[in-house]
Amino acid sequence: IQEIFEKMDVDGSGRVGVAELSEAMEVLGMKKMEGEVYAMIRQNDVDEDGVLSMEEFSHFCYSS
Repeated sequence: IQEIFEKMDVDGSGRVGVAELSEAMEVLGMKKMEGEVYAMIRQNDVDEDGVLSMEEFSHFCYSS
């Protein structure tokens, strides 16, 4: 999970935002509407900062 997260974190911020998650999903052939990606982040964004940390992303992956 950490390796996937690090590849998605294109800007190296330690967080994955809407653009990074959308791009990763598109590469995997999982085309989603921007609103769907925002919703996915909101549902898993525990600290409500608008992006997913490694911990939040890990929880998202294991709960999906």
